[in-house]
Amino acid sequence: MAKDIIVLLFRRGIGALISILATTTIIKNLSVEDYGIYSIFLNVITLSSTFTTLGIDAATGYVLQNKKYKPQDALINTFLLGTIISVISFFLFYILFFNLHLSDFNVIPNDIKMFMVISSVCMLFANILYSILIGNMHFKSYSFFTIIPNLSLLAALFFTTRFFKLSLKETAFYFMIGYVLTVTSLSIYLIIRYRILKRLRKFNREISSYILRYGFQSYLSNGITFLNYRVNIFIIGYYLGTKNVGIYSTCLVIIDFVWLVSSTMASITYPMFSNPNIGDLRKKLIPIITRSILLLTSLAFFTFYILDDFLIPLLFGQEFLVIKSILLILAPGVILFGGSKIITADFISQGKPKTNIYLNIFALIITIVVNYILIPDFGLKGAAIASSISFSCVFLLSLFIYCKMTRTRILDYIIPRLSDFKMILKTRS
Repeated sequence: MAKDIIVLLFRRGIGALISILATTTIIKNLSVEDYGIYSIFLNVITLSSTFTTLGIDAATGYVLQNKKYKPQDALINTFLLGTIISVISFFLFYILFFNLHLSDFNVIPNDIKMFMVISSVCMLFANILYSILIGNMHFKSYSFFTIIPNLSLLAALFFTTRFFKLSLKETAFYFMIGYVLTVTSLSIYLIIRYRILKRLRKFNREISSYILRYGFQSYLSNGITFLNYRVNIFIIGYYLGTKNVGIYSTCLVIIDFVWLVSSTMASITYPMFSNPNIGDLRKKLIPIITRSILLLTSLAFFTFYILDDFLIPLLFGQEFLVIKSILLILAPGVILFGGSKIITADFISQGKPKTNIYLNIFALIITIVVNYILIPDFGLKGAAIASSISFSCVFLLSLFIYCKMTRTRILDYIIPRLSDFKMILKTRS
């Protein structure tokens, strides 16, 4: 595990820095209103790709590790299912994006909507292909291919801003190209490495049905989680306009960076603990990892907060200093939700994705209700309060359920110890 953690953290750290550099370049070269439109563009793409995977990406890691089917057969079925769904989704997205009339959606020009269609399909397929790498625990390859979209975007942005004036249309186009390159290169890599074209006859209805059945439960959970994380973007757009969407979106950039360690650990523990032969190791490690993540997330968040009078103007511009107070409101929920990523990932690895569905429905209801109550009167601070409450509830409730299920103590998941990191680093996958 030590090697996987170091490799994945290092490469994800590089990827996160590249993403932040790309985002800051966009923010500094577009108006706040155009960045707000771009944020809606990104959220629609992420929402669309998340809701059309049907959970195949979430199921793949479990199916490849739980030994129910041969990993090679499961891999072939995942690849073919992803291909079929991506083709169908292209036509679905095209019809939907060009015929949907909502106040937030109408601000996006039609030519950019075509970029949205292609980007959504490519992100959808990329997420499914990424899951094959994670399920096989090929973290080096996973880290490499996940960097391509942001690296391609940053290179194009750097060239354009160096010699020309950056526009919203060009920014959206560069985002699309990044995912086209990723899907193309990753597909070729997987086809060659696993000889997929020679093994198409391995497509099996039973395996595919199992992937879809298990994945659908994870799909519901992940979809609801995404809504819980992003729904206030659309509510802010409705009540406060695209400028405030752009401002609040910068908070999400910072939050994603703060969650880097917890997301990385969840990516490692999910496929590893899907193996039914290491139940004792799971019971020992999950409390250690969870309390370590809470500590590291707290340190990351408050380090940024202490330095944000310098970092925010440097990264985003002086006009975004308003997010400092918003980040402080978000802090409790962001820190606790970092811990919940480990616990909820383990529910899935134990074959219990339904638990996450109920947790996330509960959290989503809180988010929507509190957003609609607070945003009209308190603006962006109201949105931050709603998210912080929702994130905190997910952690507390998931921890309570997990402790009941494993017969462990709640305090074991909260209070860090000096020996924790040594234990994690000594563990071998």
